[in-house]
Amino acid sequence: MKPAKPTCDTILDTRKVKKNGTYPVKLRVTYQRIRRYYKTRFEVDETFWEQMLEGRRSKAHNELRNDLEAIRAKAKQVCID
Repeated sequence: MKPAKPTCDTILDTRKVKKNGTYPVKLRVTYQRIRRYYKTRFEVDETFWEQMLEGRRSKAHNELRNDLEAIRAKAKQVCID
């Protein structure tokens, strides 16, 4: 049996709406079927998030995508160590 490896992903937490109508972006770490959510500094609305996932190439989408990828890479590095 292979040893379990943690997985990391960023999600839009639609359970909580901020006062300005945006949702927080969270880092989800799953290990042995247990999920933990960690906050990030990002908040976006649902349509922006969907457009980013579809591959829209505006400057704001690219910046957010790159920042989230850096967070995921750092989290994976921490999980490996």
